Amino acid sequence: MRQYIQLIGSTAALPSGAALTAPTGLAGSPAEVNGVVVRHPDGFALAIARRCAGLEAVCLVWAGMMAFPARWPERLLGMAAAGQAVMLLNLVRIVSLYYLGQFSARWFEWAHLYAWDLLIMVPTLGIFLLWIRWLRSHRGSAGRPDAPHG
Repeated sequence: MRQYIQLIGSTAALPSGAALTAPTGLAGSPAEVNGVVVRHPDGFALAIARRCAGLEAVCLVWAGMMAFPARWPERLLGMAAAGQAVMLLNLVRIVSLYYLGQFSARWFEWAHLYAWDLLIMVPTLGIFLLWIRWLRSHRGSAGRPDAPHG
């Protein structure tokens, strides 16, 4: 299992580096990407490690959705939407850290180690709660029982 998670982490980190060039370029800050390292021409470099790929938050929300009593189509739809939302939020995180790191190494460290961990997990909980709310309204409009097994 550990090797499987490492494999997912190593492949999931790679698109984040390439995906960073478009948002930073649109904002007028050039970025050079070499694998998982994103470098500003002035010298600041950001390495996107496995733990920075947002997979912990995705796995957490997916585990909640798997444990919640719902039908498989509802779970799969929720998991797909939640996974995309968390990865988009993680891209915002990486872009903000890229800009912050250009201006202050001290604030970069604080935001990276403390603020963004919270700013990823709290919205992830919110996404899970929104899915539950959608699930209940979806069941109510379809006339289904409130607690199916499956």
